[in-house]
Amino acid sequence: MSGGRAGPPAAPRSHGSPGASGESGEPANVAGATPPAAAPCGSDTATAGSVDYRTGIPPVAEFERLLAGTGWFAGDPPTRDQLAGALSTSWIAVGAYAGGRLVGVGRVVGDGVLHGLIADVIVEPAWQGRGVGTAVVERLIAACAAAGVRDVQLFCATGKRPFYERLGFRARPHDAPGMELERR
Repeated sequence: MSGGRAGPPAAPRSHGSPGASGESGEPANVAGATPPAAAPCGSDTATAGSVDYRTGIPPVAEFERLLAGTGWFAGDPPTRDQLAGALSTSWIAVGAYAGGRLVGVGRVVGDGVLHGLIADVIVEPAWQGRGVGTAVVERLIAACAAAGVRDVQLFCATGKRPFYERLGFRARPHDAPGMELERR
């Protein structure tokens, strides 16, 4: 998100039980989205319908189950230690729980001041289309706004661009700065 700083210089990292990794697709920037009211950082639990939204790193085993159930990293899944290491570097994470089970997640990696990268927005297939992903991303955007993070970006999976555009993101122009390292 671009604009002046508001709030504290950086929000605290949300630590708990670790576990997460990358995202692929098209980079995007927030285009002046107004984030919803939500507790931005630290511990937060909010209930919407039958889903509880919790700020904090989800348990690694639950995150691993969610990844496997949605086909992320099919054929080359990260180890549990890699997931734990990735999640432990999250600036903030939000989990969506139904009946105590993780059904959606998203996290921000970054410095909490200049840059935030939304990563690993994953929703269990049975919960897709029910507002879970939207609620997770809105809470991540709100945390970035509360901390005054100046630039919020994400990499979205193929086919998910319209979802993120509805939340205020826009694709970068082809001549915009930014590149992605190609795996060899």
